[in-house]
Amino acid sequence: MAVILSSTLLAWNYGEECQLEADRDESSLSRARLFGDTNGTLFIREGDKHLDVKIIRGIGIFLVETDLNSPPVFDHFLRKFEASHEITVLLHINRIPKYHVAPSNRLRSSATPIRGVYRVTLCLGYGDTISWVAFEQSLIDELEMLISKNTAATPPTDAETDCDLDPHQSQPLKSSSPRSPLSFQLPRSTSSGDIPLSIMSTIHTQADHHQHEQLAPPDLKAITQKPITYIICRDKLFIKEESNFVRRAILTVFVAVRNQQRTKLSQLEVPADRLVEIGFSRAV
Repeated sequence: MAVILSSTLLAWNYGEECQLEADRDESSLSRARLFGDTNGTLFIREGDKHLDVKIIRGIGIFLVETDLNSPPVFDHFLRKFEASHEITVLLHINRIPKYHVAPSNRLRSSATPIRGVYRVTLCLGYGDTISWVAFEQSLIDELEMLISKNTAATPPTDAETDCDLDPHQSQPLKSSSPRSPLSFQLPRSTSSGDIPLSIMSTIHTQADHHQHEQLAPPDLKAITQKPITYIICRDKLFIKEESNFVRRAILTVFVAVRNQQRTKLSQLEVPADRLVEIGFSRAV
């Protein structure tokens, strides 16, 4: 029994390592890059072309696996449709080792440098259940408070200025000068004013307030007139053709289980007519 359990654990860990490697390869070999300009407006750069991202009415909720970095489902949606919702929510459902989480403590939200894009974490205990109707109402209330706070906020002083945190670095990214609020220490790009989507982390800097106070806040009441759309990732794994017999045997079970897994969004029992699946395949 110990041999079987150890072999299963080793095979699963190997499969997860192969999947992480595939994720890194997909990110590094991506032909199109998503950027936001200094006003937080999205656009797509593919080669020498700059493609405008059209605006779709309503709220789009993207289910993500982590609350760091730009999630693959959002990237693929933008590249395929070249469009984004008026309000985009990157939702991370986090099951915590606790029986119950009070409804007032379930949602954590934050703004991003991209206009109209927000990160939301839904924390649930292992004994909690929540319907999509209750979730949507709580989400709208949370977004309303967040938008109102960002609109009414005044630029902080140097002592109060927080930092932009780059998940790939141990040190936070700070604005280089209080007189130049739009100058971030960002990865090099062809345009000095571009903000790569891959560093789209929580932001409460002076630059953020400077950018967004120049633009009118989204009209949440008008936006919510259209039903919320949920976009989920349906990635299909397959084994590389050049894999040898041993590697193929180890990964066969892992790939089969991964491809059959249900998304965490099923916990909300969202109606099928609200769901949009973005499918793509990855070789492991």
